Amino acid sequence: MQAKIEELQQALQGFVQQSRRSVLVVSLEETELVYVLKLLETMDRQDGANVYGLFPQAVGPSSSAYVAEILTSLHQQLDAANTVRVSEGNPSWPPIPDACTDQRVVATQKLRSAILYARSLVPNNPDNRLVFCLLPQKVESTQAWLDAVSSLLPEPNATPDPAWAGVRLILRDDKKNPALIAQLRRQKNPHALVYEPDLSPETLMNAMAREVLDPALSEAERMQVLAQLAALDFSFGRLEEAASKYGVLYEYYSRHKAPAMQALVLQGVGDILRRTGNIPLARDRYAQGLTHALETQSLPLLLSLTYNVGDTNLELKNWGDADGHLDVAQNIAGKMLNPQLQADAMEKMGIARLAQQRYADAAAIWNEAAEICRGCNHRDRLCNILERLAALYASGRKPAEQQLCEAELKAVRAGAPLVPRFPPKPRSTTATKETA
Repeated sequence: MQAKIEELQQALQGFVQQSRRSVLVVSLEETELVYVLKLLETMDRQDGANVYGLFPQAVGPSSSAYVAEILTSLHQQLDAANTVRVSEGNPSWPPIPDACTDQRVVATQKLRSAILYARSLVPNNPDNRLVFCLLPQKVESTQAWLDAVSSLLPEPNATPDPAWAGVRLILRDDKKNPALIAQLRRQKNPHALVYEPDLSPETLMNAMAREVLDPALSEAERMQVLAQLAALDFSFGRLEEAASKYGVLYEYYSRHKAPAMQALVLQGVGDILRRTGNIPLARDRYAQGLTHALETQSLPLLLSLTYNVGDTNLELKNWGDADGHLDVAQNIAGKMLNPQLQADAMEKMGIARLAQQRYADAAAIWNEAAEICRGCNHRDRLCNILERLAALYASGRKPAEQQLCEAELKAVRAGAPLVPRFPPKPRSTTATKETA
């Protein structure tokens, strides 16, 4: 598998660094996309010269709705970065131009304008590029996807737009239902690159099985391959095989005092126990992993493990422990600019507080979570939260608040745009038993 990943990495890095073409279309199934996303996240952390934007949002039936979701995500990422810039004494970036939001402008042109605006914020130097990655996890409508990116693909017989010289655009084409690559080949388009890697589970598992027995690899490298095999075993439901591999891994990483890997292995063990219904022991393994993660201060590890400890405590009806761990998780998610997971954790905090008869605290956290959902277009979670709030207000005999939630819930389900209501307020952690 290492050879496959290295091949993928070389292809992506080579595209980013080359200067002849600005578009790369990668043929990927949904199961293969995760490897590309993880690799691009790693490149983003390690690449000091170029700026990366990753957008895995799914494409629904409407190109306008898809582009609106991308623009919302882009705005949030830029706003967070701009806040840091200003706090460090740098001037604020100019606002997003009207061409990105004007309802009279077709969706694909708004997306094009937004990418060029983001490029204008990157230093104007040949060594600094904007790597804009539109890699939808699911493409429900091929036509909507084609419409959304139509203005981003260079015309085959036209001179490349010099404004795109500092942009590297990476697009996903659905391997099972290809559209972009077929179009580029029909056009014989010389301005775009096509990449069709084989990252299928069968290919990767065969490669890893060979690597784990390769005497040319060091023990540490073989353990890395074994960890990948354990994760694949779990994903395919081979739980006994995964557990056996995790046992070998935990012994190795304990012997070598590698807390980050010990935490990852214990998280994998917790996932197996949870899937088999042993929630108490799964919670214990997540908690044990969290102890190791605290030694590393790795935010992704801390986020995953605190969330899992809180979530399993919620299943076990340990309301106070659930609330506390989920509160830590939502704070970390906020720092990591992951509003979707932050809202998910906050919804569950409200469930724990409601079970403790902390009605006002439950209402407060759900209202804050609802506002986050409005800001990041997290529709499904917003609907769940509004349902909970409406029921809570009904039980507390607050008809005005109940009706407000029910009206918004109806509008959201009908596809109305999500509009933030008010700036977030500091939350009180004091437990109360008032009526919401």
